[in-house]
Amino acid sequence: MRLVVACCFVLIVIALLAAAVCAQEIVNGEILDYGKGYVVLTTGESYGLADAVQIIDAESGQPSSLKPLPGVFVRLTFDASGHVATLAVARSAKAIALVKPPTSFAHVTVPLGPPVPAKPQGEFVPVAFVVVVPSTTLPGDQVYMSTSETSWMPTAVRMDRVDARHFRVIIDVPVGTTFLYLYTRGSPQSLERDANGLQRTARTLTLATGAAQAVHDAIEHWGDELGTSLLPPPQTFPTPYNPAPFPNLPPSPRP
Repeated sequence: MRLVVACCFVLIVIALLAAAVCAQEIVNGEILDYGKGYVVLTTGESYGLADAVQIIDAESGQPSSLKPLPGVFVRLTFDASGHVATLAVARSAKAIALVKPPTSFAHVTVPLGPPVPAKPQGEFVPVAFVVVVPSTTLPGDQVYMSTSETSWMPTAVRMDRVDARHFRVIIDVPVGTTFLYLYTRGSPQSLERDANGLQRTARTLTLATGAAQAVHDAIEHWGDELGTSLLPPPQTFPTPYNPAPFPNLPPSPRP
């Protein structure tokens, strides 16, 4: 009997250890936004934070006073419920090496958090918008979002440049409503167009839950780009007056 109890105890301990190992999933990345119970990486992935999330130094592993600000590289460790339990912050502006080699654990995409019922209208949830712009976008160009919430002003929401082809911004979107938006370069003429160069319908985002989200879009053409890239109208040249353009025709009869 004692042997059976001992075997059961050993099996329970092994199961608990296995669960603990499985819980230690790790993800690396650069912070896009942090706060309000979540962390968003520049890849667009968003992860919910545990209630007692720990912030540590990525090098020493000790508690740190470093702030998880946008642009900082971090290493995220998750608990069994899929929330970020430990957030290791880098001291320098470079990516953090994984504690374990990539083959030593199963890399998973952690959900944004457990499903929650829809919140009443009037409450907001942060949404990270990441957009790929056309290759013709110049280094000095600014990209904006024109939205139904801002009366479609072409410069209502300014986005931050990530690199030559990517812009991003985080907006608090009303829960339980349909959010309409388009991308511009700051003027009504620059409003984005579809793949055929035609005026496109507004992009739509409907939030049914209060979980943080990330939206990835791609712009086909800018409206002002198409306007300036069209062929110019054919030039006209003055023609000298010729009283007899057709000299070989017989003279017209006189009345």
